[in-house]
Amino acid sequence: MRALVNIRGYSRWGGGDWVEKTVRAAPNDHRTKLKSLLELAVRTGRDWETGVSSFLTPSMRGLVENAIGQAEEVGCVAFGGYPGAERAKLIVGRPEILETIHEAEPKLSSITDDTLALSEIVPVHIRGKFKFQPPSHREFLGSILGCGIRREMVGDIIVLPDHSGALAFVSSSIVAYLQSHLSKVRRTTVNVEILDASALTEFLDKVQGETESRVRKIKRVEKSLRLDAVTSAAFGLSRAKASTMIKKGMVMINWTERPGSSEVKGGDVISARGLGRAMVHAVEVTSKGNFLIEIHIPQ
Repeated sequence: MRALVNIRGYSRWGGGDWVEKTVRAAPNDHRTKLKSLLELAVRTGRDWETGVSSFLTPSMRGLVENAIGQAEEVGCVAFGGYPGAERAKLIVGRPEILETIHEAEPKLSSITDDTLALSEIVPVHIRGKFKFQPPSHREFLGSILGCGIRREMVGDIIVLPDHSGALAFVSSSIVAYLQSHLSKVRRTTVNVEILDASALTEFLDKVQGETESRVRKIKRVEKSLRLDAVTSAAFGLSRAKASTMIKKGMVMINWTERPGSSEVKGGDVISARGLGRAMVHAVEVTSKGNFLIEIHIPQ
């Protein structure tokens, strides 16, 4: 695919055709958003600029990254405010420009001020005294959206294990508005406080320790690494049920739809609609040529 090779002549050389063909191949509910993001990529590549998307779902991010990966004169870098973020923004532009961002990735992972400026993401602590049962992720999100904020302006929300509220990553443009409008979650009064790099790192360390202690680990021996076989093992489904869900687009590898015959590997995340997620932590070959698969399931 060479549509973007001569990107300066985008309107003459088929960049529009590349966008349209890519969009037509995407799921219906993703097409409008995907088209606007690919057009942003084309403009930034043509004009030697960078552009930043709103927060994207993992599936949308995967579609954009796969499409841009086929182009030679434009690239993208994802960042969601901390390493391993699920919802992320994409910085798109010429590879020559993005190389400086790739080189800064060690800094990006340590949450520096440069990172926040690049991605326009601000971490905030939604602080409240939740004495007994803390609100769920859905309740925190609902309270934020209830202020009139669009979902695409909000990244990951992490409910804190010490009952002090939640950590949220939001677009910098809404921080002041959020601070003045978000006053309660459930019936508890809350304050929205901006976190600096050191405070954010401290929060993330606490969350990681708590999360690791709440992971269910299972091991299964399978004859193959097919997606349908591993999905069956991870979620306790029959092979037929797993295959049906995959055919209906209800199961994804790394938030991208794949056929049941696709092979999984260590580090892959399998998400099943209504059932949750499972990470393929490790794969070993047994003496009989089968596969010993260790699967981690967050609780």
